Amino acid sequence: MTILNSTGTTAYDIATNGHGPPYWALPSKVILSVTVLVIMVASLIGNGMVILVVLLNKRMKTRTNVFIMSMAVADFGITAICMPFSLITVVQGDWIFSTILCYFDAFANAFFFIASLHSLMYIAIFKYFCILHPLRHVITRRRAVLMAVVIWITALLCAVGPLFGWTRNEYKPGATQCGPAYPQTIKQKSHAICIATIGYVVPLLTMLFCYSRMFSAIHKHSRRLQQNTSMTPVAISKTQKRTTMTMFIIMAAFLLCWTPYFVYAIWAISRDYHSIPLWFNSFAYWFGYANSAMSPIVYAWRYDTYRVAFKKLLFCQKGLLLASGSTPMTGSPVSSRKSSLVMTPQLVAHFSKLTSITASADNSSHGSPSVNLKKIQLPPLPDLPTTNGLHHSCTANGKSATRGMGVTLHVENLDRA
Repeated sequence: MTILNSTGTTAYDIATNGHGPPYWALPSKVILSVTVLVIMVASLIGNGMVILVVLLNKRMKTRTNVFIMSMAVADFGITAICMPFSLITVVQGDWIFSTILCYFDAFANAFFFIASLHSLMYIAIFKYFCILHPLRHVITRRRAVLMAVVIWITALLCAVGPLFGWTRNEYKPGATQCGPAYPQTIKQKSHAICIATIGYVVPLLTMLFCYSRMFSAIHKHSRRLQQNTSMTPVAISKTQKRTTMTMFIIMAAFLLCWTPYFVYAIWAISRDYHSIPLWFNSFAYWFGYANSAMSPIVYAWRYDTYRVAFKKLLFCQKGLLLASGSTPMTGSPVSSRKSSLVMTPQLVAHFSKLTSITASADNSSHGSPSVNLKKIQLPPLPDLPTTNGLHHSCTANGKSATRGMGVTLHVENLDRA
């Protein structure tokens, strides 16, 4: 496909040989226009439904959904504000707006992109604490809101740099949007390095650390289940595969959508920008745009409660308020009286330190001993994963029964956050 009217055109070619607009041949215009329209429609519908479901359902206002909501708002902003500029630029063959709108477009791209990327990162951090430190209750609802505020402050600080002279925003010939100028001075290169580090390197390393630790913990827990419970290897394997697939999809989507822009940024910093093909700028940005459409699929469609709510919204069904449901990794996104625990070493140590334990060696129907914990006040339980075999349920009178790892625990007055 000929993306530009002159194949292989670079910024140097335009400067020396006078290649100018329109930068796309007619077939390329049609393909690019249809592509961005599909991305816009998918993103607006997907992220719009996520926002509506959380706003209309009081039981969906959980800590998990604080971060999902933040990401949905950022992706919706990218779609509603940034993508129309790209679509019109492709159709017209050149940037037709004023310099002020060029600065606004560049600001909006940086602002919403960083907010979306850091929402992904904080989702990984939240899942990490839920699975590896379930009883510490590190991320409370208040802290989750504060973390969301930090996401948007970070995005704002990254976006305002060009407005204060760190670099300048401009339209690059052959691009579909405005952005920071190609870095030539030390100050401009420092800006490019800062944005690449904050927007890509830090989220990537954080997500790799969190998801690798979670995978290790879940794998060890699966082995303990095989050794100490009557669960079949097939059932354990199915649960582990689902959780592993969720983590794989998250990382694959991140790498697929954002690596092109990181390569583009490093190329502009380390090499002469004249050598960069003009099509590569649009290629890098549009993969970032595609991430906005993929996020509702990766983070929402894999939640049972979201799928039910989406169907009700699409078919205008009554009863949007949902019953409790489960998520693939972090427990139910719906505030409910049900949660579950992953028996990590920290959790085992926590229960082993509890006092006032009356152990009865009677054999249950499953052949496992029963331990009664009476009048023991435990810390509040966070939203925890339901896919690893240890299920916790609370009844209306405050009593609960937790089964798993071959031991039955009867706990009174167990409160849940």
